[in-house]
Amino acid sequence: MAKKSVDVKTEAKKTKKAARKAADKVVEAVSEKVDKASKKTDKRVKELQGTVARLEAKVTRLEAKVEDWKSEAKKHKGKRAELKKALQDAQRKPAGKVGPDTPVESVAPAPVKAAPVVAKIPAPATSPSGPVTPKIPVGSPTASTTPDATWTITRLRAVARERKVVGYSRKSKAELLDALK
Repeated sequence: MAKKSVDVKTEAKKTKKAARKAADKVVEAVSEKVDKASKKTDKRVKELQGTVARLEAKVTRLEAKVEDWKSEAKKHKGKRAELKKALQDAQRKPAGKVGPDTPVESVAPAPVKAAPVVAKIPAPATSPSGPVTPKIPVGSPTASTTPDATWTITRLRAVARERKVVGYSRKSKAELLDALK
């Protein structure tokens, strides 16, 4: 029986040794994974710290702007109060007496200008030679019937319409003068 007990003891020692090796491997693998994870978390922590620092700087700048805006608002508040008081004073004291007792100034209607008189030139009873002369406004500075550069574009277009010139509405003054001569 002694042999069996020695074998059990050696087997127990071998098993303990193998268990320690396996445990060491597991501890080593876990520590590697923890190291990798801690490196990742360290990197993420540094990124987040940088973000926090940037945001804190931004908050500081914005707080300074808020203070500037507050001081400007106070200035405007004072001006607002002054203007409000001036408005109330102006509303209390009207500029002039207005009411039913105030005489109303009557305004005469503006004279209406008469339209220019157009004189009709009677056509001869017998017209052997041809065309009848067109209507000429009385008091017209240019009574000529041939278009020239002194005529307005409106007058040129009217004559072109009478003479049935094609495309007269799209033509310039120079083109109308050429077409009508």
